[in-house]
Amino acid sequence: MTGAAAEFDPISLGILWDRLISITDEVVSTLVRTSFSTIVRESYDLTVVLLDDGGSLVAQGTYSLPVFMGTAPVTLQHMLARFPAATLRSGDVIVTNDPWLGTGHLFDITVMRPVFHRGRIVAYTVSITHLPDIGGTGFGAAATEIFHEGLRLPICKLVRAGEVDSFLLELIRANVRVPEQTIGDLMANVACNEVGARQLVEFLDEYDMPDLAALSRAIRAQSEAVMRQRIAAMRPGRYAHQITVEGFDEALTLACTVAVSGADIHVDFTGTGPTVGRGINVPFCYTRAMALYALKCLTLPTLPNNGGSAAPITVTAPENCVLNALPPWPTGGRHIIGHYVVPLIFGALAEAAPDRVQADCGMMDLITFQGSHRNGRDVTTIYFSAGGFGAVAERDGQNT
Repeated sequence: MTGAAAEFDPISLGILWDRLISITDEVVSTLVRTSFSTIVRESYDLTVVLLDDGGSLVAQGTYSLPVFMGTAPVTLQHMLARFPAATLRSGDVIVTNDPWLGTGHLFDITVMRPVFHRGRIVAYTVSITHLPDIGGTGFGAAATEIFHEGLRLPICKLVRAGEVDSFLLELIRANVRVPEQTIGDLMANVACNEVGARQLVEFLDEYDMPDLAALSRAIRAQSEAVMRQRIAAMRPGRYAHQITVEGFDEALTLACTVAVSGADIHVDFTGTGPTVGRGINVPFCYTRAMALYALKCLTLPTLPNNGGSAAPITVTAPENCVLNALPPWPTGGRHIIGHYVVPLIFGALAEAAPDRVQADCGMMDLITFQGSHRNGRDVTTIYFSAGGFGAVAERDGQNT
């Protein structure tokens, strides 16, 4: 090995890398066991990641939504801009559900905890879950502006040095239909990040490592090197693709151009139609995350997620196209359009990587249930329905 990866022999690097993934997996397990909603406990609409002290993604839980490897590092940077690392204390927990700072809609809460070791921050644990309710019109695409969609939390401290902000919990409780589930899921995020911080400190002590910096560099360098090899194996050139999808008043055009140049890829969504007056607009954070996911599927589908695989990729989109919506456009159903980013990019690269591109697959369907139980209690939940996989070069598609 050369460069950063040479700081560890291959066997040691493999063992340490697996240990970090096992830590994130234990955090996922804690999150699932302690959550109140079926959205987390059964549907696993969640993500857990570990980032180094510079904010680079090091490891992601195995049973996590892979797309949020693209949003979590960006959200962390927004959090550190609001609360610089030098101001953070052990036991602090930062949260936000802002669509443009987080995952693209109000219904996902991003929760971060700094990890202190030997008196300084050495890492950050971050968890993301889809909340059972956040008020407003409820989960869906019916809103015509962001203010209809529910409670929007700016970046704020939910826990200060181990002390929970009771007013913030009271504010959330007063704005949601199922407070016991929403607050329960939120505090499950707090608990799982505490477990992650504790286990990471134990890991560093076990191997007598002062921090994660060197190991993070090695892991990311390994992934980036392989990623660049896979990109370089594609046919260089500029590849364009366009699809038309159903909208509300009229059909929407989604377009992209993918430029493969040496070991780098640039994705541009110029040509995509404008934002619309319903909650299917997609903030750029989600569009970029879906693009990173699509390209990783075509290059390194079996390698664990970390920041190295994203390093060779850049993404752009015109402001206030439907794939780069700005406030106050509604974004509650951003996944309805955002999930088309993957087949859009696949279609563009069908010529550049014909042996890797997958045919269209069954899109995810969601049904939201809101109302009152016969005993008078409010009810809100989501039913996930998905199935089928598109064919690839060597295998037929899988039926639903």
